[in-house]
Amino acid sequence: MQKFPFVIDRKQKTLVLEPRPIIKGGNNGEENLVTIKAVGYSYEECRKALGKMIILDELPFNFVENQGFKSFCQIMQPRFDVPSRLTIWRDCLKIYVVEKEKLKKALKDQRVCLTTDT
Repeated sequence: MQKFPFVIDRKQKTLVLEPRPIIKGGNNGEENLVTIKAVGYSYEECRKALGKMIILDELPFNFVENQGFKSFCQIMQPRFDVPSRLTIWRDCLKIYVVEKEKLKKALKDQRVCLTTDT
């Protein structure tokens, strides 16, 4: 039985080509440049990735409210509802807390010297 064509199966995954790092001197000079991977959509993962982008690129939180960014997101993934700047701020704060705890664990029983030249 064929499904109605406009019904979106939320559990369905999409096959994507993922680039591999180039390895010199492969077998007989052949290099496998891509792998196939099944990827599903996760709203939470998209929000987390957006928060990391805001942090890494040092973008203002109101960047997500720009019409150009909203239009881009609508074309890239129509199911992704762009969160508000306050939601992104909270997401970035959560990422900060998690990374801070990771750093505390990594530096436990270590000494760190910080030096500045002003």
